[in-house]
Amino acid sequence: MGKSIEEILKQMESEKNQRINEEQSKLDQINNQRDFARKEWNKRMKMYENLSNTSTSPAAGGGGSISTPTITEATTILEYNISQGDSFDWNGVTFTLNNTLSNYSYTATITTIPSSIVPASNDLMDLTIGNSVTSIGNNAFEFCIQLTSITLPINSLFTSIGYRTFFGCSSLATITIPDSVTSIGVQAFADCTDLPSITIPDSVTSIGDYAFKGCSASTYVTFGNSVTSIGNSAFNDCFSLTNVTIPATVGSISEGMFASCTGLISVMILSGVTNIDVNAFSGCDSLTSVTIPATIVSIGNFAFYNTALASIAIPTSVTSIGANAFASSDLITVTITNGQLGIPSPSSGVDFFGVTVTTVLPTP
Repeated sequence: MGKSIEEILKQMESEKNQRINEEQSKLDQINNQRDFARKEWNKRMKMYENLSNTSTSPAAGGGGSISTPTITEATTILEYNISQGDSFDWNGVTFTLNNTLSNYSYTATITTIPSSIVPASNDLMDLTIGNSVTSIGNNAFEFCIQLTSITLPINSLFTSIGYRTFFGCSSLATITIPDSVTSIGVQAFADCTDLPSITIPDSVTSIGDYAFKGCSASTYVTFGNSVTSIGNSAFNDCFSLTNVTIPATVGSISEGMFASCTGLISVMILSGVTNIDVNAFSGCDSLTSVTIPATIVSIGNFAFYNTALASIAIPTSVTSIGANAFASSDLITVTITNGQLGIPSPSSGVDFFGVTVTTVLPTP
Protein backbone atom coordinates (compact mmCIF):
# COMPACT_ATOMS: atom_id res chain seq x y z
CA MET A 1 0.00 0.00 0.00
CA GLY A 2 1.35 3.43 -0.95
CA LYS A 3 2.10 6.20 1.53
CA SER A 4 -0.65 8.59 2.54
CA ILE A 5 -0.43 12.26 1.63
CA GLU A 6 0.33 13.09 5.29
CA GLU A 7 3.21 10.61 5.33
CA ILE A 8 4.60 12.02 2.09
CA LEU A 9 4.40 15.59 3.43
CA LYS A 10 6.12 14.59 6.67
CA GLN A 11 8.87 12.88 4.69
CA MET A 12 9.32 15.95 2.49
CA GLU A 13 9.51 18.24 5.57
CA SER A 14 12.06 15.93 7.19
CA GLU A 15 14.17 15.88 4.02
CA LYS A 16 13.94 19.68 3.79
CA ASN A 17 15.22 20.10 7.37
CA GLN A 18 17.99 17.61 6.68
CA ARG A 19 19.12 19.59 3.63
CA ILE A 20 19.07 22.85 5.61
CA ASN A 21 21.34 21.29 8.23
CA GLU A 22 23.63 19.91 5.53
CA GLU A 23 23.88 23.31 3.82
CA GLN A 24 24.77 24.96 7.14
CA SER A 25 27.47 22.35 7.66
CA LYS A 26 28.83 23.10 4.19
CA LEU A 27 28.89 26.84 4.91
CA ASP A 28 30.86 26.16 8.10
CA GLN A 29 33.35 24.07 6.06
CA ILE A 30 33.70 26.84 3.48
CA ASN A 31 34.40 29.46 6.17
CA ASN A 32 37.04 27.17 7.69
CA GLN A 33 38.64 26.69 4.26
CA ARG A 34 38.72 30.43 3.66
CA ASP A 35 40.35 31.03 7.05
CA PHE A 36 42.95 28.39 6.22
CA ALA A 37 43.56 29.94 2.79
CA ARG A 38 44.11 33.38 4.35
CA LYS A 39 46.60 31.94 6.85
CA GLU A 40 48.46 30.11 4.07
CA TRP A 41 48.57 33.26 1.96
CA ASN A 42 49.91 35.34 4.86
CA LYS A 43 52.53 32.67 5.53
CA ARG A 44 53.59 32.74 1.86
CA MET A 45 53.80 36.53 1.88
CA LYS A 46 55.99 36.40 4.97
CA MET A 47 58.27 33.98 3.12
CA TYR A 48 58.46 36.45 0.22
CA GLU A 49 59.43 39.27 2.58
CA ASN A 50 62.22 37.16 4.03
CA LEU A 51 63.45 35.99 0.65
CA SER A 52 63.34 39.41 -0.95
CA ASN A 53 66.12 40.52 1.37
CA THR A 54 68.42 37.88 -0.19
CA SER A 55 69.77 38.45 -3.69
CA THR A 56 72.64 35.94 -3.56
CA SER A 57 73.07 32.40 -2.30
CA PRO A 58 76.18 30.26 -1.75
CA ALA A 59 77.45 28.58 -4.88
CA ALA A 60 77.75 24.81 -5.01
CA GLY A 61 80.93 23.71 -3.21
CA GLY A 62 80.98 26.82 -1.00
CA GLY A 63 83.00 29.08 -3.28
CA GLY A 64 81.59 32.54 -4.01
CA SER A 65 77.93 33.17 -4.70
CA ILE A 66 75.36 33.02 -7.49
CA SER A 67 72.58 35.45 -8.25
CA THR A 68 69.01 34.45 -7.38
CA PRO A 69 65.85 36.26 -8.46
CA THR A 70 64.10 38.49 -5.93
CA ILE A 71 60.74 37.11 -4.75
CA THR A 72 57.73 39.42 -4.43
CA GLU A 73 53.95 39.06 -4.49
CA ALA A 74 54.15 39.56 -8.26
CA THR A 75 56.41 36.53 -8.77
CA THR A 76 55.05 33.45 -10.51
CA ILE A 77 56.58 30.25 -9.14
CA LEU A 78 56.60 26.88 -10.91
CA GLU A 79 57.78 24.12 -8.56
CA TYR A 80 58.97 20.86 -10.16
CA ASN A 81 60.03 17.53 -8.71
CA ILE A 82 63.06 17.26 -11.03
CA SER A 83 65.51 19.80 -12.41
CA GLN A 84 64.67 21.71 -15.58
CA GLY A 85 68.19 23.17 -15.78
CA ASP A 86 69.24 26.68 -14.73
CA SER A 87 66.35 28.20 -16.70
CA PHE A 88 63.85 27.45 -19.44
CA ASP A 89 61.77 29.35 -21.95
CA TRP A 90 57.97 29.23 -21.98
CA ASN A 91 56.65 30.88 -25.11
CA GLY A 92 59.16 33.73 -24.92
CA VAL A 93 59.18 34.03 -21.12
CA THR A 94 62.31 32.94 -19.23
CA PHE A 95 61.81 31.14 -15.92
CA THR A 96 64.95 31.00 -13.77
CA LEU A 97 65.87 28.49 -11.06
CA ASN A 98 65.65 29.97 -7.57
CA ASN A 99 67.81 28.03 -5.12
CA THR A 100 66.19 29.61 -2.07
CA LEU A 101 62.84 27.90 -2.72
CA SER A 102 61.89 24.27 -2.22
CA ASN A 103 62.56 21.46 -4.71
CA TYR A 104 63.24 22.85 -8.20
CA SER A 105 61.39 26.16 -8.28
CA TYR A 106 61.54 28.48 -11.28
CA THR A 107 60.38 32.08 -11.15
CA ALA A 108 59.45 34.98 -13.39
CA THR A 109 57.49 38.22 -13.03
CA ILE A 110 54.93 38.38 -15.82
CA THR A 111 51.45 39.73 -16.55
CA THR A 112 50.16 36.97 -18.84
CA ILE A 113 50.43 33.18 -18.68
CA PRO A 114 50.97 31.89 -22.26
CA SER A 115 48.32 30.01 -24.24
CA SER A 116 50.45 26.90 -24.49
CA ILE A 117 51.00 23.99 -22.14
CA VAL A 118 53.63 24.68 -19.47
CA PRO A 119 56.99 22.99 -20.15
CA ALA A 120 57.54 19.62 -18.44
CA SER A 121 53.89 19.61 -17.42
CA ASN A 122 54.08 16.05 -16.03
CA ASP A 123 56.70 17.13 -13.48
CA LEU A 124 54.99 20.29 -12.14
CA MET A 125 54.05 19.87 -8.46
CA ASP A 126 52.99 23.27 -7.17
CA LEU A 127 51.95 26.52 -8.80
CA THR A 128 51.84 30.06 -7.46
CA ILE A 129 50.67 32.64 -9.99
CA GLY A 130 51.90 36.10 -9.07
CA ASN A 131 49.57 39.00 -8.41
CA SER A 132 50.83 40.81 -11.51
CA VAL A 133 49.12 38.23 -13.76
CA THR A 134 45.85 39.40 -15.31
CA SER A 135 45.17 36.47 -17.65
CA ILE A 136 45.95 32.79 -18.03
CA GLY A 137 46.06 31.33 -21.53
CA ASN A 138 43.95 28.41 -22.71
CA ASN A 139 45.34 24.94 -21.96
CA ALA A 140 48.18 26.46 -19.93
CA PHE A 141 48.27 23.76 -17.22
CA GLU A 142 46.42 20.97 -19.01
CA PHE A 143 47.36 17.46 -17.88
CA CYS A 144 49.70 18.56 -15.11
CA ILE A 145 49.10 15.19 -13.49
CA GLN A 146 51.33 15.77 -10.43
CA LEU A 147 50.10 19.29 -9.69
CA THR A 148 48.54 19.25 -6.20
CA SER A 149 48.18 22.91 -5.24
CA ILE A 150 47.41 26.14 -7.09
CA THR A 151 47.49 29.71 -5.82
CA LEU A 152 45.73 32.09 -8.21
CA PRO A 153 46.47 35.83 -8.40
CA ILE A 154 44.82 38.39 -6.14
CA ASN A 155 44.21 41.00 -8.82
CA SER A 156 41.01 42.81 -9.78
CA LEU A 157 41.96 42.47 -13.48
CA PHE A 158 42.11 38.69 -13.24
CA THR A 159 38.52 37.89 -14.18
CA SER A 160 38.41 34.59 -16.05
CA ILE A 161 39.71 31.03 -15.97
CA GLY A 162 39.77 29.94 -19.59
CA TYR A 163 39.32 26.92 -21.81
CA ARG A 164 40.84 23.72 -20.35
CA THR A 165 43.20 25.75 -18.17
CA PHE A 166 43.50 23.01 -15.53
CA PHE A 167 41.96 20.14 -17.49
CA GLY A 168 43.13 16.70 -16.39
CA CYS A 169 45.07 17.89 -13.32
CA SER A 170 44.23 14.59 -11.69
CA SER A 171 46.19 15.18 -8.45
CA LEU A 172 44.86 18.68 -7.77
CA ALA A 173 43.69 18.86 -4.15
CA THR A 174 43.74 22.56 -3.29
CA ILE A 175 42.50 25.63 -5.13
CA THR A 176 40.69 28.79 -4.10
CA ILE A 177 39.00 30.76 -6.87
CA PRO A 178 39.55 34.48 -6.09
CA ASP A 179 36.67 36.93 -5.80
CA SER A 180 37.77 38.79 -8.93
CA VAL A 181 36.84 35.87 -11.22
CA THR A 182 33.54 36.29 -13.09
CA SER A 183 33.70 33.39 -15.56
CA ILE A 184 34.98 29.82 -15.54
CA GLY A 185 35.56 28.47 -19.05
CA VAL A 186 34.74 25.27 -20.90
CA GLN A 187 36.40 22.22 -19.29
CA ALA A 188 38.45 24.53 -17.05
CA PHE A 189 38.70 21.97 -14.23
CA ALA A 190 37.33 18.88 -15.98
CA ASP A 191 38.80 15.55 -14.85
CA CYS A 192 40.45 17.02 -11.76
CA THR A 193 39.67 13.69 -10.15
CA ASP A 194 41.23 14.40 -6.70
CA LEU A 195 39.57 17.78 -6.12
CA PRO A 196 37.66 17.27 -2.83
CA SER A 197 35.16 20.11 -3.12
CA ILE A 198 34.06 22.93 -5.40
CA THR A 199 33.33 26.44 -4.11
CA ILE A 200 32.13 29.06 -6.57
CA PRO A 201 32.59 32.62 -5.19
CA ASP A 202 29.90 35.31 -5.36
CA SER A 203 31.75 37.09 -8.17
CA VAL A 204 31.26 34.28 -10.72
CA THR A 205 28.35 34.80 -13.13
CA SER A 206 29.00 32.05 -15.70
CA ILE A 207 30.34 28.50 -15.67
CA GLY A 208 31.16 26.90 -19.02
CA ASP A 209 30.22 23.55 -20.52
CA TYR A 210 31.89 20.57 -18.83
CA ALA A 211 33.74 22.96 -16.48
CA PHE A 212 33.92 20.46 -13.59
CA LYS A 213 32.96 17.28 -15.42
CA GLY A 214 34.59 14.21 -13.97
CA CYS A 215 35.63 15.79 -10.66
CA SER A 216 34.82 12.44 -9.15
CA ALA A 217 36.17 13.06 -5.62
CA SER A 218 34.23 16.29 -5.01
CA THR A 219 31.73 15.70 -2.22
CA TYR A 220 29.94 19.03 -2.55
CA VAL A 221 29.58 22.09 -4.74
CA THR A 222 28.59 25.47 -3.35
CA PHE A 223 27.41 28.23 -5.66
CA GLY A 224 27.79 31.96 -5.06
CA ASN A 225 24.84 34.31 -5.26
CA SER A 226 25.63 35.78 -8.71
CA VAL A 227 25.85 32.79 -11.05
CA THR A 228 23.26 33.09 -13.82
CA SER A 229 24.56 30.63 -16.41
CA ILE A 230 25.86 27.08 -15.95
CA GLY A 231 26.83 25.21 -19.11
CA ASN A 232 25.87 21.78 -20.39
CA SER A 233 27.24 18.82 -18.41
CA ALA A 234 29.12 21.20 -16.12
CA PHE A 235 29.10 18.68 -13.24
CA ASN A 236 28.52 15.47 -15.17
CA ASP A 237 30.22 12.39 -13.65
CA CYS A 238 30.87 14.03 -10.28
CA PHE A 239 30.25 10.69 -8.59
CA SER A 240 30.85 11.80 -4.99
CA LEU A 241 28.39 14.68 -4.85
CA THR A 242 25.58 13.87 -2.42
CA ASN A 243 23.50 17.02 -2.07
CA VAL A 244 23.08 20.01 -4.38
CA THR A 245 21.24 23.32 -4.07
CA ILE A 246 20.58 25.12 -7.37
CA PRO A 247 20.54 28.89 -6.73
CA ALA A 248 17.59 31.07 -7.68
CA THR A 249 19.79 33.17 -9.98
CA VAL A 250 20.27 30.28 -12.43
CA GLY A 251 17.57 30.57 -15.08
CA SER A 252 17.88 27.04 -16.40
CA ILE A 253 19.35 23.74 -15.25
CA SER A 254 21.22 22.95 -18.44
CA GLU A 255 21.44 19.77 -20.47
CA GLY A 256 23.15 17.00 -18.53
CA MET A 257 24.28 19.40 -15.79
CA PHE A 258 24.42 16.67 -13.12
CA ALA A 259 24.01 13.60 -15.32
CA SER A 260 25.56 10.37 -14.02
CA CYS A 261 26.29 11.83 -10.57
CA THR A 262 25.69 8.40 -9.10
CA GLY A 263 26.21 9.46 -5.46
CA LEU A 264 23.70 12.33 -5.62
CA ILE A 265 20.91 11.79 -3.09
CA SER A 266 18.98 15.07 -2.89
CA VAL A 267 18.51 18.19 -4.99
CA MET A 268 16.92 21.44 -3.86
CA ILE A 269 15.99 23.80 -6.68
CA LEU A 270 15.38 27.30 -5.36
CA SER A 271 12.49 29.46 -6.52
CA GLY A 272 13.51 31.46 -9.59
CA VAL A 273 14.78 28.61 -11.73
CA THR A 274 12.42 28.11 -14.70
CA ASN A 275 13.63 25.09 -16.69
CA ILE A 276 15.08 21.63 -16.15
CA ASP A 277 16.72 20.67 -19.43
CA VAL A 278 17.27 17.38 -21.24
CA ASN A 279 19.13 14.70 -19.23
CA ALA A 280 19.75 17.18 -16.39
CA PHE A 281 19.81 14.43 -13.72
CA SER A 282 19.80 11.37 -15.96
CA GLY A 283 21.62 8.41 -14.48
CA CYS A 284 21.64 9.77 -10.92
CA ASP A 285 20.62 6.35 -9.66
CA SER A 286 20.86 7.27 -5.94
CA LEU A 287 18.68 10.38 -6.26
CA THR A 288 15.69 10.02 -3.91
CA SER A 289 14.61 13.60 -3.28
CA VAL A 290 14.02 16.61 -5.55
CA THR A 291 12.32 19.85 -4.59
CA ILE A 292 10.77 21.54 -7.63
CA PRO A 293 9.71 25.15 -7.04
CA ALA A 294 6.61 26.88 -8.39
CA THR A 295 8.75 28.80 -10.92
CA ILE A 296 9.59 25.74 -13.04
CA VAL A 297 7.67 25.71 -16.34
CA SER A 298 9.32 22.84 -18.23
CA ILE A 299 11.09 19.54 -17.60
CA GLY A 300 13.07 18.12 -20.54
CA ASN A 301 13.36 14.68 -22.11
CA PHE A 302 15.01 12.07 -19.87
CA ALA A 303 15.57 14.74 -17.19
CA PHE A 304 15.18 12.22 -14.33
CA TYR A 305 15.85 9.04 -16.29
CA ASN A 306 17.16 6.15 -14.17
CA THR A 307 16.85 7.86 -10.79
CA ALA A 308 15.71 6.45 -7.43
CA LEU A 309 12.86 8.95 -7.01
CA ALA A 310 9.86 7.26 -5.42
CA SER A 311 7.68 10.36 -5.23
CA ILE A 312 7.64 13.85 -6.68
CA ALA A 313 5.41 16.91 -6.55
CA ILE A 314 4.76 18.75 -9.82
CA PRO A 315 3.82 22.41 -9.23
CA THR A 316 1.01 23.97 -11.27
CA SER A 317 3.55 26.20 -13.02
CA VAL A 318 4.84 23.23 -15.07
CA THR A 319 3.31 23.33 -18.56
CA SER A 320 5.48 20.75 -20.35
CA ILE A 321 7.35 17.56 -19.53
CA GLY A 322 9.47 15.84 -22.19
CA ALA A 323 9.40 12.26 -23.37
CA ASN A 324 10.67 9.64 -20.91
CA ALA A 325 11.49 12.30 -18.34
CA PHE A 326 11.02 9.71 -15.56
CA ALA A 327 11.65 6.48 -17.48
CA SER A 328 13.55 3.71 -15.66
CA SER A 329 13.09 5.55 -12.36
CA ASP A 330 11.58 4.18 -9.12
CA LEU A 331 8.72 6.68 -9.27
CA ILE A 332 5.52 5.43 -7.60
CA THR A 333 3.59 8.51 -6.49
CA VAL A 334 3.15 11.87 -8.23
CA THR A 335 1.44 14.83 -6.63
CA ILE A 336 -0.25 16.81 -9.42
CA THR A 337 -3.41 18.85 -10.07
CA ASN A 338 -6.16 16.99 -11.90
CA GLY A 339 -5.98 17.59 -15.65
CA GLN A 340 -2.58 19.27 -15.55
CA LEU A 341 -0.58 18.10 -18.59
CA GLY A 342 -3.57 15.87 -19.38
CA ILE A 343 -2.88 13.74 -16.30
CA PRO A 344 -5.82 12.49 -14.17
CA SER A 345 -5.47 12.91 -10.41
CA PRO A 346 -6.15 11.16 -8.12
CA SER A 347 -5.77 7.98 -10.10
CA SER A 348 -3.77 4.75 -10.33
CA GLY A 349 -2.03 3.04 -13.23
CA VAL A 350 -1.25 6.40 -14.85
CA ASP A 351 1.33 6.57 -17.65
CA PHE A 352 3.56 9.41 -16.49
CA PHE A 353 6.32 10.20 -19.00
CA GLY A 354 7.93 6.80 -19.12
CA VAL A 355 6.72 5.20 -15.88
CA THR A 356 3.41 3.99 -14.43
CA VAL A 357 2.40 5.79 -11.22
CA THR A 358 -0.35 6.63 -8.79
CA THR A 359 -1.33 10.29 -8.79
CA VAL A 360 -2.56 12.26 -5.78
CA LEU A 361 -3.89 15.77 -5.42
CA PRO A 362 -1.81 18.52 -3.79
CA THR A 363 -2.78 19.50 -0.26
CA PRO A 364 -5.14 22.50 -0.38
